[in-house]
Amino acid sequence: MSKTKQTLFDKIKNEGENKQPLASKNFRDSNLIRFLIVGISVVICTFFFIFRIDEQSVESSEFRFEPGYTWTNKPVFAEFSFPVYKSTNTFERELRNAENNSLFVFNQKNDAGVYVIKEIEKLFSGVKLGKNNNLFPTSVYELVEKVPISGQGDSKQKIKIELINFVKMAYSSGIIDIDFENIKNREIIAFSLPNFQTIFKKESLVDNKLLNEHGKSFLESKLKPDACALAKEVLASLRYPNLIYNKDMTELERDLNKKSIARSFGIVKKGDLIVKHGDRVNEVTALKLQSYQIAKNQLSENNNNFLRYLGSLGHVCLIFSFILIYLYNIRKKIFNDNFQFGILCSILV
Repeated sequence: MSKTKQTLFDKIKNEGENKQPLASKNFRDSNLIRFLIVGISVVICTFFFIFRIDEQSVESSEFRFEPGYTWTNKPVFAEFSFPVYKSTNTFERELRNAENNSLFVFNQKNDAGVYVIKEIEKLFSGVKLGKNNNLFPTSVYELVEKVPISGQGDSKQKIKIELINFVKMAYSSGIIDIDFENIKNREIIAFSLPNFQTIFKKESLVDNKLLNEHGKSFLESKLKPDACALAKEVLASLRYPNLIYNKDMTELERDLNKKSIARSFGIVKKGDLIVKHGDRVNEVTALKLQSYQIAKNQLSENNNNFLRYLGSLGHVCLIFSFILIYLYNIRKKIFNDNFQFGILCSILV
């Protein structure tokens, strides 16, 4: 009996098959890998189906009627109650107005006026501790110290009294720590401890610049020139507002005002006539029709979301089942090789 002699090609082929990595065989033949490829492909295709359906539903549900159009269809009655939404331009304009009309918010220091008056009394008392005054600089203290207690001009007591009178008036109105011109509204809100809220009229407020201007006019009418010059120096060094701007609270006030603007301006009740045949569509009717379509779309989405997702998944599974049956019965080599099978599924995706 003759023996078939093994050729060199057969040896190389057998050695190559024997040396083929086990991991490569496991990857290409593993049923688990094959199931993962199918599962991932089905999930991705289902997502694309859902996204495409949602996009088409949004495009097809746009419902616009321009005022002046004559309604030629049958009468429309509300199948359910729904809100009538404002037009986009109207709503955005109201939001801008709410933001612009929001009041500035300040923190009020109730004891600021009392503190300043005490510091002024220390300044003019001649007490040496006044040199360590943290409200007025040392240069102002030295100027006051040079003024004689009595003489032809106004005394220290007179200067002190007029300064205190002006300070009382200024703090009873309000001294703000920002520029007066930055306040655009006619009023501001001031919060003070423990939980009080006060409304100040803009015309009653002063910033540092206005404080000095008003003080100059007041002091010139009460004091002689030399005494008035000293009082102005004292007033010019005063930097102690009782109304401190609160940026965070101001932003919160704006947000609350914007949120208080209603998106709708009315309600159509179930069974109400929206428009009848032959009516000319005015602005309000157009808004009712658009709002009705929006409400119907929202109701439809809420009711059909699960069914739409389930239908998309079933559609994709059906398509892949045909492909798997074809590969298993006719193209087994591709079906059993996960590498080729994965490439085919990626092309389908």
